Amino acid sequence: MALKAAVPYGIKQVWMPTLDSSQFIHHQEMVPGLNPYPAEAKEGISLFQAEGILRDELEPILQCIAENDLLLGTGHVSSREAKALVRRAVDLGVKKILITHPQAPFLDWGLEDMKEAAEMGAYLEHDIVFSLPGWKDAVPSARIAEVIRFVGPGHCVMATDGGQASNPPPVQMMRYFIQEMLIHGIEEEEIQWMVKENPARLLGLL
Repeated sequence: MALKAAVPYGIKQVWMPTLDSSQFIHHQEMVPGLNPYPAEAKEGISLFQAEGILRDELEPILQCIAENDLLLGTGHVSSREAKALVRRAVDLGVKKILITHPQAPFLDWGLEDMKEAAEMGAYLEHDIVFSLPGWKDAVPSARIAEVIRFVGPGHCVMATDGGQASNPPPVQMMRYFIQEMLIHGIEEEEIQWMVKENPARLLGLL
């Protein structure tokens, strides 16, 4: 109901659960500065109603996303949930899918998982925030560059996930991200794809 009410306002992207996802709540201790969820909220929201079976409630949501050519963001769900979601979304005609920062320490994506998602047509969102000091398991920028080379920049988006009071301004974070990718051998043209062209296509601006 919320999605159908929002569509006429020109929304561009629909996210699956983030801070309320079961995956995130079960790994919230990895997030610096986060106020822990109360014990009664420990289960969180899963996309599965049973082992490997997506919840029925997702069907009309995915159909609405497909009918309105919106961008589907996978949120903070596990890689197993997200890959099942991507498969079903593609079957229902969703054409634009973004895997929400799969290298975040509280998610569980491996290289092959990311490659598989890209082969199904999804894009990977890489966010430099997870490389900044403060994270218990910070992601080295060299690791981000490795994934970009493995999957291919044509299926990647560079972003910051910034905006928090504890982090630098997003513009500074993006500048740092670009500098780090250049240092690690990502070509300038490839960076243009990931910071401009790929996001523009996903948001329907091209």
